[in-house]
Amino acid sequence: MVILGPVRVLPGKLSVSRTFGDCTAKMEKYGGNPRGVIVNPDVFKFKPDSNTDFLLMGSDGVFDKMESLEVSKYFWSECRAMTNQSTDATFEHVSDCCGKGTDRVLRASMEKESMDNVSVVVISY
Repeated sequence: MVILGPVRVLPGKLSVSRTFGDCTAKMEKYGGNPRGVIVNPDVFKFKPDSNTDFLLMGSDGVFDKMESLEVSKYFWSECRAMTNQSTDATFEHVSDCCGKGTDRVLRASMEKESMDNVSVVVISY
C-alpha cells in the first residue's frame, strides 16, 4: 500500500495536528473515535549543555518529509556557509544564522512537497 501525503485521521478528513477539534473524527455520535487523537502533548525536558547551540522545533509539515538529522543538516549548511564568509561571531551573525537556517529548512520542506503547513522556530543558546 502506498500512502501519499500526511496521515489523515478517519472518519475525519484533517491532518493529525488539526484533528483535535474535528468533531467527525473525535465524537462517536458522528462515527469518530475519541481515542484516535488525544490532546495531551508529549512533553520532554532536557538541559542544554556546552554542545548545544540551537533548539529547532518544527511542525508536522516539516517532519512528514524529513527526519530530524536531515533537518539539522539543512539548517547547519546555511550556518556553515555564513561562517565561511565571515569570522564575526556577533549577535548579528547568530541571528542571521537562525534566520537563514530556518529559511533553508522551510524551503527544503516545500521542495520535498510537504502536504501540510510548515513552521520552524529556532532558539539560540
